[in-house]
Amino acid sequence: MTLTFQSLLYLLITLLIFYTIRYGIRVYFLAAASLLYIFILDVRAGVYVIAVSLLTYLAGIGIGYLADAGRKKASVATTVISVSVLVSALFFFKLGYSEKWILPLGFSFYVFQSVSYLVDVCRDTVESEYDPGKLILYIAWFPKFVSGPIERKDVFTGQMNNVLEARISDFSRWTDSVYFFLTGIFYKLVIADRLAIFSDRIFENVREIDGAWLFAGVFIYTLRIYFDFAGYSYMAIGISRFFGIDLSENFRMPYLSENITEFWRRWHISLSSWLKDYVYIPLGGNRKGFARKIINTIIVFLICGFWHGGGLNFVVWGLLHGLYSAFDGIASGKGWKLVRNGITGRITTFFAVAIAWVFFGAASLNDALIYFDRMVNPSNWFVTFEQNKLDMGVYMHDVIVLGITILSAVAVEILAYRGSVAVPEVISKKRYGFRYTVAFILVIGTIVLGVYGPDTSSQLIYMQF
Repeated sequence: MTLTFQSLLYLLITLLIFYTIRYGIRVYFLAAASLLYIFILDVRAGVYVIAVSLLTYLAGIGIGYLADAGRKKASVATTVISVSVLVSALFFFKLGYSEKWILPLGFSFYVFQSVSYLVDVCRDTVESEYDPGKLILYIAWFPKFVSGPIERKDVFTGQMNNVLEARISDFSRWTDSVYFFLTGIFYKLVIADRLAIFSDRIFENVREIDGAWLFAGVFIYTLRIYFDFAGYSYMAIGISRFFGIDLSENFRMPYLSENITEFWRRWHISLSSWLKDYVYIPLGGNRKGFARKIINTIIVFLICGFWHGGGLNFVVWGLLHGLYSAFDGIASGKGWKLVRNGITGRITTFFAVAIAWVFFGAASLNDALIYFDRMVNPSNWFVTFEQNKLDMGVYMHDVIVLGITILSAVAVEILAYRGSVAVPEVISKKRYGFRYTVAFILVIGTIVLGVYGPDTSSQLIYMQF
């Protein structure tokens, strides 16, 4: 769901209707509401999601029927053909052959969901879905449509009884939902979008910005992409819980990780899990020796990079993380605790991840290389620092607001990390007085300090993937 006034109004209307209609038709109402929302966002996106849903629905039934009839080879062949069609379409859009064929909203996310469902039906770990309403809801559920998480079919549709039984009087569920939503919107509007003011200007003017600002930009973007994506994910979880649906947790304090392996268990968890189950393990995983494990790991991260974008900068980003993971495997085997455990491990991991984000945030591989060249060149440091400061509109109150909000968020993230819970749950599990005080701060802080504008929805970084 995009973060606009119209989207929030649509959410409110959907909620009001949801809690007034008969329980038995709720699933179909939400499926229809999701499709309508997508068509309102972009007619083209709506057409594609219906096409993918139809292909997935028919292929899923066909694969299951052939398997039940003992025709395993035909079932596998149908799976290969249908998955190939989906992946080829994704490949086509990612390469961006022309402006006419740009990637439709949410395409990367729901295509991966469809692929996982069809493969699971072929593996006989999930039954074919004969109810079109449930399948459409699984693929097109509007709170998570534009930026995930990537859900598994059995987990998502297994919650349909919760949708039917959701009651407005379930205050504990509403409490959790509200805190996920408030945390997410605060992360997005107050922190991520304020950081975006600086990071966008830095990356858009790589050739004019001096080295000091470029160095700062590495960490500004590193924080921005986390608070942007985690904020969206928390909002999606909170909104879904309003309707009785529990989405997968997509972030678990990743920047506190001690090594790159732990980082990928905590960053974009649904994508990491998908790549592990449907790419890494089928390639052989770590079952065929250490050298093959390294190759498989690098292949997985190259695919991960391509999933995010067809540019060479994304390929390099994926390759870097593949090499990071390969090195971490060697370090783990040799017991090099200094680089993968404790505070030194956290610092090493954070800097490695931050450096890689430059390729992710740059417009092209060439821009990323220019970024690094100007950043490490001593002659570019502080040459135009003050002028760059003025050009970017940096004022002391922006620095103070960012400093206070980021430090507060980091403190809560540390508490969540130690307690092995999601950040919003740190707040929702406290006593009433503390919860209400934090809720008041989040609401007032978002209203007063949030960054608003007509392009708020387009600022969701993961919408472009």
